[in-house]
Amino acid sequence: MEASSYTLPAAFCFIAVQLTFQATRQATPKRPKRGKVKGGGTTQRQQQAPQGSAATSQGVYLPTDVAFKTFILAAVKDLHGEVGSLAYPVDVLSWDAVSGEGRLRVPARSLVPIRAALSFVGSCGDVPCAIDVREVSPFLAGLACERYL
Repeated sequence: MEASSYTLPAAFCFIAVQLTFQATRQATPKRPKRGKVKGGGTTQRQQQAPQGSAATSQGVYLPTDVAFKTFILAAVKDLHGEVGSLAYPVDVLSWDAVSGEGRLRVPARSLVPIRAALSFVGSCGDVPCAIDVREVSPFLAGLACERYL
């Protein structure tokens, strides 16, 4: 009798993602807008950091780990609707705001819909951005090593 090479499918898949923001070009620095206030004085408008983000020295606002998970769930909801967002759970295992790299855990049955939702991301708030799926593996240890050197 031959030994079967059939293996059970993994219950979860792990996804390595990279969040990148599109750089905005400015030929000349813009002057801040000034508005009139009652009493004749002027005030400057200041840029406020989006809620759930941390500012870098370049002025780019990177999401925290909680904001990143909310961002991922919003992307799934935008593509698949309210019911789809509940049917496809996502867990953020790790998030590095400086490099923009994260590790996600998703059920194997929902890998394709989640990957599709990540592909259609076009903006993070008002800032144009993209999520690149770097690697997918049925084992978490598979994301630990560099495959393509």
